[in-house]
Amino acid sequence: GLGASLVQNDASDNSIDQETRTCDINLDWQFIQPKNNRPGLSFSLRGERQETRDELFPENNSNPYQVFLGARIAWPVAYPKAY
Repeated sequence: GLGASLVQNDASDNSIDQETRTCDINLDWQFIQPKNNRPGLSFSLRGERQETRDELFPENNSNPYQVFLGARIAWPVAYPKAY
């Protein structure tokens, strides 16, 4: 699957004049489908970027980003019914 979002915050009064934008994107890939008593494997890639612009205090301006790569193992276990 693929997902993305964008969040934007603006604040402007006499004490603050700042704008922050955050954007993230996720990509998930199911490599092996899990089945009863057999593990499955999926991979994910996630990126996030945040931009902050401050008109009153430019030293607070920033533009950090992060990238994450992950792997997940799912192992559904089925037990026999008790008689």
